[in-house]
Amino acid sequence: MSSTPAPGASASEHADAQAISSAVEGMTFRPDRRFWVVYICLMMVQFLTAMYHTVVATALPTVIGDLGGVAHMSWAITAYTLGQTLAMPINGKLGDLVGRKQLYLLAIALFVGGSALCGLTSDMFEFTVFRFVQGLGGGGLMICSQAITGDIIPPRVRGTYMAPMGAMFGIAAILGPLLGGWLSDWLGWRWIFWFFLPFGLFAGWP
Repeated sequence: MSSTPAPGASASEHADAQAISSAVEGMTFRPDRRFWVVYICLMMVQFLTAMYHTVVATALPTVIGDLGGVAHMSWAITAYTLGQTLAMPINGKLGDLVGRKQLYLLAIALFVGGSALCGLTSDMFEFTVFRFVQGLGGGGLMICSQAITGDIIPPRVRGTYMAPMGAMFGIAAILGPLLGGWLSDWLGWRWIFWFFLPFGLFAGWP
């Protein structure tokens, strides 16, 4: 039975046809191995971008003191947020025009590259710039991962798969400060930024 409305169908009939089509799509949705690989990578992206805030916030006073940048503390704090805020609407629009995969991979490159450079810097100005670069990547990752999730999961069953991804923010809020404090005390604050590198590279594997 076709769910496509007749040419002269009313708006309500068209909405009913869309609802039927969505229901059928949800009932026939069978995740395969490729889906689970992509889904796990998207969950990892959500976890890393959420945990980054809490991990770095814990160690930021140590970083600023080590780099001698107390006078520029406000820029070091807001650089990542500024980059993230700028990247979100741009990636959202470009994703509809050029596709999401290219932007997703670019965002991973910016996030991982910015994180590596933050761990190598010895100057407060460079640290602020690299934080901004990482913020551009983080904003792109958040938008692209959510958009890709919407593309691969039918609306009828989307809530089932979105709930674990949303839980990543709560888990990150608990683990982030603990991890940030441990890395700063035992390995040094630079390892906070290097810690994200293998996970970011794995997230770009699919």
